[in-house]
Amino acid sequence: MVKTALETRCRMPGGKRIAAALGDASKNLESLAPESLRLIDSGLKEISALVDAAEQARPGDDDLVRVRALADELVGYCATVDLPGLDTAFIRLCQLTEAVLRTTYWKSDTFAPTLLVLKMARHRALTPGELEKLFKGIDQCTEKYLSSRPAGPSGVGQPAHMPSVHGRVH
Repeated sequence: MVKTALETRCRMPGGKRIAAALGDASKNLESLAPESLRLIDSGLKEISALVDAAEQARPGDDDLVRVRALADELVGYCATVDLPGLDTAFIRLCQLTEAVLRTTYWKSDTFAPTLLVLKMARHRALTPGELEKLFKGIDQCTEKYLSSRPAGPSGVGQPAHMPSVHGRVH
């Protein structure tokens, strides 16, 4: 078994107790909170700009990849702030963005509810129960995209129940 330096130090006489080590780690994370909030707010603005401008038309793949990368990065900053549900909202945004990337199917305002949930979670405007209900709605939207046909060799994807441009149902 490989021992870490912290474990070795904790096991030595006079070493740091686990409770003290956890307390120190928590204080260190708390000290990062102001900068993390600034980065979260900045990231939310960038995400909004990328998808708000394109709500009527499907965002380009490059913009979607950027949204997914930003959301993934912002999940990490949530560890340093006490904003229940914000990390989960960013994870849901990653999942929805990935689902949208898998097809060219598009429904206008796809990202609007998720952005609203993110902004409300950021400002503690929702209870945990309200967040859970809204997450279920986001999950349904994600499932809709996952159940649509992926982009084919021609780059065109359609929802499984939608007729193609040739009038045939796939």
